[in-house]
Amino acid sequence: MTHYVMIGINVDEEKLKEKHGKDDEFWDYYDLLPLLNNDYNEKIEIITDCMAGEYCIIGRVINKSEKCDGLSLTDCSGYEEESIVIAAHIKKTIDIKGEAKVWAFTDWK
Repeated sequence: MTHYVMIGINVDEEKLKEKHGKDDEFWDYYDLLPLLNNDYNEKIEIITDCMAGEYCIIGRVINKSEKCDGLSLTDCSGYEEESIVIAAHIKKTIDIKGEAKVWAFTDWK
């Protein structure tokens, strides 16, 4: 289990696959990472809920725990401007719209 604090967009994984995976049964959302990271000054990641499909967040990791460790104190204020920049970058790069927010969650894989 890993705890994350990210700034990004929570997208519907099926819609993401429909838009970019086409009919390729071997397509993986990780194929989008080179596009997303090509022209952005921070590393963009995609974290998905492989167990229940509740989230697929595209964005920048602000803080993350190591396996099974707790999350250190994270100041989540002051990301309003960056959230606008990230949302615009994702829309421009892979044509996915959404409002970027700060997300805190545990990924169980």
